[in-house]
Amino acid sequence: MIRNIVFLVLVFIISACSKNKPSSEGKAKSLTYVSIDLLESLGIYTIDAPVREFEGDYFILDRSQQKVARVDDSFAAVKCFFDLQESITDDNEVFGFDILGDRLFLRSLSGFTVFNLRTNALLGFHRNPFPLTQQLIAGAQSYYTTRFSRAGLEVVSFKWDDDQGFHSVSTIAEIPNSRNVIEIDQSGWLFAMDAYLVYLDEWSGEYYVMDSSKKKIITKGRLPFSGPIEENYEVDEDGFSFGTYKNAYSVSVSSPNTFWALREVDWEISESADIDLEKESDRKRIRRRVHHFNANMELIDSYVLAEIGNCIFYHDGKLFVNHTGSEKVYVYALD
Repeated sequence: MIRNIVFLVLVFIISACSKNKPSSEGKAKSLTYVSIDLLESLGIYTIDAPVREFEGDYFILDRSQQKVARVDDSFAAVKCFFDLQESITDDNEVFGFDILGDRLFLRSLSGFTVFNLRTNALLGFHRNPFPLTQQLIAGAQSYYTTRFSRAGLEVVSFKWDDDQGFHSVSTIAEIPNSRNVIEIDQSGWLFAMDAYLVYLDEWSGEYYVMDSSKKKIITKGRLPFSGPIEENYEVDEDGFSFGTYKNAYSVSVSSPNTFWALREVDWEISESADIDLEKESDRKRIRRRVHHFNANMELIDSYVLAEIGNCIFYHDGKLFVNHTGSEKVYVYALD
């Protein structure tokens, strides 16, 4: 009888401990790079935007020189540089760049300097009709971007041609300011998934799925965690709750119905990777987690990068990760 009681007590204790312990489901897999490309020898010193690709060539923004470099598929040689062309614009800083079809758009404060990627020829400068644009993307029906207005952040469609520039601009949906921040801080990622558009808030991890033909938001939510929610929240002195890695700092689409998101460290890697969270001076900036999602915003897989990243880009089974202020691009092979 006593033996049975002891056995039941032990079972109860083990069961209680199991409930308090984070689940190992979705445990992150370590991901190692297949190559590190040192770009300093090519005259490229600091990379500050996701890598892009066009017909086998890669494009890299070098913020130190205010140029976009076109390099070959092995990152061994620079084919040419693109810059703002001071003769046609007073701007002196490139904030980012986008590729739509065979056109390269260098984004600056007042507008876009546009090049033909088939000839590398300068096409001209066009004033920006979208204040504080974050990305230009291509969808199934049109081109899309975000713009700030008095009402807040809007997702808009537009058309482009070399003569008219941006035209036929139409509002698709307005993104709510859920964090009560000034509009300029409402940053995020716009991308096309399946037959829909998705806007993903960089800080909160909240997503908004839009039907561009009906011009409305059809669903919204927050990207799931791969660990228990209570393990991934902190509260500041003002009572504001924030997640240690719910953010989505960079996004790259890998197929019509899957995408990758760069996120923060969480409890998973404190046991499985070489990071000492107690000694980390700023754990919010440990960007070594990439999550793989499907079009339903369900988590498919979780990976740990070998090095900290700022931007990611998926292409042809590889994940390109680069870091602000570094001349390195890390290339990871994905299954």
